[in-house]
Amino acid sequence: MDIQILPKNITPKQRQVLIYSASAIASISVLSYLFYRYKNRTISSSEVAPKAIPYAISDLPQGQIPALAFVYNPNNDDFDSFVLNFTPAQNPSGGITQSDVAILTQLGVIPKDFPIQNVVRTTSMNDEFSYLVGYSDPYRLKTNRDDIFVVRPLWAVSFGKPIQTDAQAPNDLDSRAFETASLRMLFAEWMLSHDRLTGCHVGQGLNMCDAERAALILAMIERYKIKSDNFTKSGTSPQSVFIGSGQLWNAGDAFKKTFNSTIDQKFVDRFYDFYSRRFWFIPKLTYSATHFIHYLSMSSGGQNPSWVKAPEPFSNDTNYANTHPIHIGLSVLTDQRKTFR
Repeated sequence: MDIQILPKNITPKQRQVLIYSASAIASISVLSYLFYRYKNRTISSSEVAPKAIPYAISDLPQGQIPALAFVYNPNNDDFDSFVLNFTPAQNPSGGITQSDVAILTQLGVIPKDFPIQNVVRTTSMNDEFSYLVGYSDPYRLKTNRDDIFVVRPLWAVSFGKPIQTDAQAPNDLDSRAFETASLRMLFAEWMLSHDRLTGCHVGQGLNMCDAERAALILAMIERYKIKSDNFTKSGTSPQSVFIGSGQLWNAGDAFKKTFNSTIDQKFVDRFYDFYSRRFWFIPKLTYSATHFIHYLSMSSGGQNPSWVKAPEPFSNDTNYANTHPIHIGLSVLTDQRKTFR
């Protein structure tokens, strides 16, 4: 039927563009209807014909959506993102109800017979929204040093209540100081200036790029929390993660020089496009990781640091995610909260 309504005498490329454009317009129309029809309330899976609508996170309008889902795509090493037209319900144990898990499996969000031991409950970056994240079994990752065994997030889905895409930072963060520290850290880590258009690693999809950026900011948040507990008498700020007492982010001269340099406005704008519009409502795919390596850009040869292979989370907070190194983009992150000072 789609073929019959397309213009005649068009090239395969033009045909593909038209079909894609029509699909995108249809997705926008469905989402606009959801905003209008179900504004300010939760939609259960019994009220609608459940759908997972492909949607670019960068294009989401500001407001409420029923739920978000992310599925790892091995063909392009990126996350496909979807808006659900319902909010998966929470069960008494804090997960998703079996009926909605079955629906999410039918929609292709959760793989069939996915191992429950690989699933972790986490939150959004501002701790306001709940997510379930499913991780792979460990696999060998080649680095420019020795190989390491890692896991990767394969899917994530929000549940329990609708997502607010205009979500903001939690109240216990000094938002202005935190923004500045996050901007300078991502710039010094080359996560705003690599690719000419996006600032991401060259060839990296935007969803994976955002996930890697978010993982680094989350590591900064976790370090800041620990430093705040350990150095309350002297006072702390987000800058203390990079300067001051205790373990520092990166003591190298090149990092410190870039961190403290003047940043071009185009990189500042690129940061706020991510931080203000897409950061706070996405899931913590690295859970509580504090340390990381860029596994292809270190000095070559020798061994990777022991801490990247052996996470040390708090003993009262252990799960599949924080007891395995996690592979996101071109980074590997681990939880070292137990020994970080």
